[in-house]
Amino acid sequence: MINTRYKPLNQEQGSTIVEVIIALIVVTVGLLGLLGMQVYSVKGNQSAYLRSQATILASELVDAMRAERIQARDGDFDDGEAGFRANWDARLVTILGAGAAGTLVRDDNNVSITVTWTDDRGAVVDDQGNLSGDASTGSMTFVTDI
Repeated sequence: MINTRYKPLNQEQGSTIVEVIIALIVVTVGLLGLLGMQVYSVKGNQSAYLRSQATILASELVDAMRAERIQARDGDFDDGEAGFRANWDARLVTILGAGAAGTLVRDDNNVSITVTWTDDRGAVVDDQGNLSGDASTGSMTFVTDI
């Protein structure tokens, strides 16, 4: 018969509560870092979306002017009081938001379309919590010949 005696453990096995708390703190800090990166990613995607929409709208106006060159040269597209330009201005505000505006400068066949919009979600905050002044307004200028 084998003689086995009871031997108490001199060392504990497993994790202590202090180790578990430290592990949770490390994981929490890592998750907060990932959350911060996600917030900046969403802001950047929103800004990119608005810039893409502004480019599409400017291209749409130029295409309409090229389709009706005589009216475009006569200045029918220069202001937003009637016709295609009035509808375009309304769509600009609908798609880009209440602060959106479009200006068109025509010099014979040369056309410059500037689209501006408010980009509050894309605004950047520095480490002191101050909102950057130039990030809240987006602007894009499209220059071409008709």
